[in-house]
Amino acid sequence: MEGNNDGLPLDTDKAPLLLEILHNAKTVKSCNWNLTITPQGYAIGTNRFKENKPRRIRRAIEGLITSSQLAAELSYLSWNISTTLSFSFTHAMHSMCEYVEQNRRWALAASTSDPTTFSRVMFNNPYLTARKVGPGVIKVWPCVALEPRQYVFIPLEELNPVKKECFEFIPIKIDIGVEEKIAFVNPENMIISPSSRKAPCNAFRKQIINIDNEIFEVDQITGTISEINVNYYRNMAFDPRLFMA
Repeated sequence: MEGNNDGLPLDTDKAPLLLEILHNAKTVKSCNWNLTITPQGYAIGTNRFKENKPRRIRRAIEGLITSSQLAAELSYLSWNISTTLSFSFTHAMHSMCEYVEQNRRWALAASTSDPTTFSRVMFNNPYLTARKVGPGVIKVWPCVALEPRQYVFIPLEELNPVKKECFEFIPIKIDIGVEEKIAFVNPENMIISPSSRKAPCNAFRKQIINIDNEIFEVDQITGTISEINVNYYRNMAFDPRLFMA
């Protein structure tokens, strides 16, 4: 094929044609070809995939980042981190305040209902006793622990041989050095009192008491004690619970 581009011949060995390409020739795109229309009606493919070149250049440009774009992205990242940290901190402070408020309410209720147990837990000292003396005010003082040889559990017949009545607390006989005295021990807080209220034997005859970290059952009528076998169960979701075998 031979052609003329403004007087310049274009030739080819594939076909015996003579074509002329004008400088203002019409160009169309078809099948990824840039086709130039000649006055003879034939079209000449001048460049294949030429339309892809600008796109590839744009992709390369889009892959780069300018300083303003980088500053904008860093500003967004900083705002996002600040928002997340602010939310986390607010949530943590809210949870902490709720925890403190719950502890305050628990402490107020405990100091009112059982001041002795409350004071022992707060001061981590089992040898304390306390009493409520006013609104939100308790009086705390130390107590002395008795040695095992200084006390003994006694049967009810020693208190009243005629009428065997049980008591709310467990009757004991204590030796204070000069003389022996009858007293009563509260099995819940181990406080010894000089007196105790009467109670039905079907509910208070046998009571559980902790002596030197060992669990015993005391029979008020006979004055005998028997050791209780216990199993300690620890669950991660709950506090340790005590189960009697």
